[in-house]
This record gives sequence, C-alpha cells and structure tokens, in this order.
Amino acid sequence: MKFKMGDNGRLSTEFNHKPLLISTNGKEGFKPFQLLISSIVGCMGDELHKIFNEKKVKCSGLEIETNVERNIGKINSKVEDIQLHFLIQGDNMNEKVIENAIEMAKKN
Repeated sequence: MKFKMGDNGRLSTEFNHKPLLISTNGKEGFKPFQLLISSIVGCMGDELHKIFNEKKVKCSGLEIETNVERNIGKINSKVEDIQLHFLIQGDNMNEKVIENAIEMAKKN
C-alpha cells in the first residue's frame, strides 16, 4: 500500500479505485484511531465467522460494540483501552461455544 500526504496534511490511498482519506479532522476523512478500532473489530468479526463455520455453528447475526478509552488532552491522544462487546445470534449457540470462539479469535 502506498499513502500520500497532500498540502492539507491529509493522507490518502486507493483501495479498489476508491480513495481512503485519513485526517485528524473528522470532516475531511477518517481519524486514525477510528481506523485502528475498525481494523481490530474487522479482524475479530472475520475470525469469529471462520471459527463458527469450522465448528459448523450457524451464526445468523453478529454485532460488535466498542468502548474506547483515550488519554485525550495530551499531544498524542493514545488509545489506552479497547473493550469489545459482542451480540451473537445463531443456531446451536451457547455461552461455552461463544466464549471458546472469542478466545480463539483473540489469539489469531
């Protein structure tokens, strides 16, 4: 991947002929921390989907809600903590199957 910064301080790249704009100004593009959280959620969701398929457990719905703690007010607003909350629907689901799948997904 190749990223370029314009005079406006905004980074951009192309994915499948569509631009991805990255900016600290949320009106001009995605904020970097939004992309970080989206990447983590995307990877977890994809891994869970694969694990459920391997275990032949039908997942008919998956929602992931995040709580993100940042040290706002400092020069670099670091992400200090990320919590993921899962709402999973499907056949043959029970708490043990879900817990095992989440633990496996976290390792990957």
